[in-house]
Amino acid sequence: MSGGTGAVAVHWEVRGGAGGVRARGDDLLALARTCAAVADVLADAARDLAAAALDPELAAGAVLSPGTAVAAEDALLRAARLLLGAAWSAGELAARLRLALQTYRGADAVLHGLVQAAATATGAVVGAAAPLVVLPLATAVVVDAAVHGRPVAAGGLASRAADEVLGHPRAVEALAAGAAGVLDGVALWFPPALLLAAPGSYGGDAAAVSALLPERTVVVRRVGGSAPRPAATSPAELLRDLAGDPALHPGGGATLTVTRLVGPDGQERWVVGLPGTVSWSPRAGAEPRDLTSDVRLVARRDNAYADGVVLALRRAGVPPGAQLLLVGHSEGGLVATALAADPRMRRYDVEAVLVAGAPAARMPASGAAVLALEGTADPVPALDGLRNPDRPRLTTARFSGRGGASPHGLDTYAAAAAQLPVGDPSVAGWLAVAGPWLAPGSSAETSRWSVRRVGPRAAP
Repeated sequence: MSGGTGAVAVHWEVRGGAGGVRARGDDLLALARTCAAVADVLADAARDLAAAALDPELAAGAVLSPGTAVAAEDALLRAARLLLGAAWSAGELAARLRLALQTYRGADAVLHGLVQAAATATGAVVGAAAPLVVLPLATAVVVDAAVHGRPVAAGGLASRAADEVLGHPRAVEALAAGAAGVLDGVALWFPPALLLAAPGSYGGDAAAVSALLPERTVVVRRVGGSAPRPAATSPAELLRDLAGDPALHPGGGATLTVTRLVGPDGQERWVVGLPGTVSWSPRAGAEPRDLTSDVRLVARRDNAYADGVVLALRRAGVPPGAQLLLVGHSEGGLVATALAADPRMRRYDVEAVLVAGAPAARMPASGAAVLALEGTADPVPALDGLRNPDRPRLTTARFSGRGGASPHGLDTYAAAAAQLPVGDPSVAGWLAVAGPWLAPGSSAETSRWSVRRVGPRAAP
């Protein structure tokens, strides 16, 4: 579907959420349970009528009026048979509904497993073939450089190769899906790779790699002051606020924002803004928005970024039971979805999450309503190798067409969000949950927080 009007037309594909297949399946299951309950009620009523037909008092009354007694008994038994037939029909319908749902979900699970197995096998082939391809190419580059007297620009070659791959999001998704098998294939040539490989497991390989990226303790401090400002009234404005805050840009000093809202109803609510990666160094430096946190997030391990958010919320004075909306872009989206399911966040009421450009398919499910925005031209959401699952509390809205400079840019996502298909049942369902945070007339005050790694973690 196409949404709204704007400088660039955006086509939307919505999956999951209140209008998704899983939610409809849950509705089907609820209907089956209702039918089963009705069957029980009807069967009980049929037994009661049959018992009444055989009641000794009715038999005793037959002495005074045999015809009336026989007619009454016959009527009661006919009614009992009708109710019993209706009970059987309701029970059969319940069984058929359950069977249909189980068959569909079973087939879907089998298909998913086959696709993942095929992707892993493909990854193993790629890993096994890599030395046969990489070594000749590297030799050719060195020979060409020697013949023509040019320096070996291996870094530039790798950069161009990465740019070429990232320019094709579908290829990125296919490569990521088979990543679990790559180390298995490499191990045929380099057995120590088996120390990292977890056969057939994307998460297992991520966990193995994350073990090579130890985490450090963090400190949190407030950056600058805060002042009242207009509150966002749409998902697009939430993303614009995140993109337009210079303190969150590289060198700006801040890592995240915490915004206190007071709605027209007088209710206090909070919005947490979580921007994306700024450092791709494999070494954990002071900046927590880096590759170390990325890998540890995918492996579902503790990480400095999430640790800093938890500390910042306490320092910002967010009270227990506070209602939260988490907004994250890229790595910040991973943090948002991870925190929504984090036991440390149970002191709050995380009701809604807005994610832009994040590979969140493998992140844990939570009770929060999640709206995940993905651009079809953006390779980053494809890095987990899966499409987001169809869950009643997870709405994925994929769009084609963009108005920003970069497919992964936050400005691109903000422009697309301005054209969200608000009439879609799943999008409308998420907006209904997030509505109190977006109520016109709310007052807003934002504080900015810096998170920095400072040293080794204490032993548990």
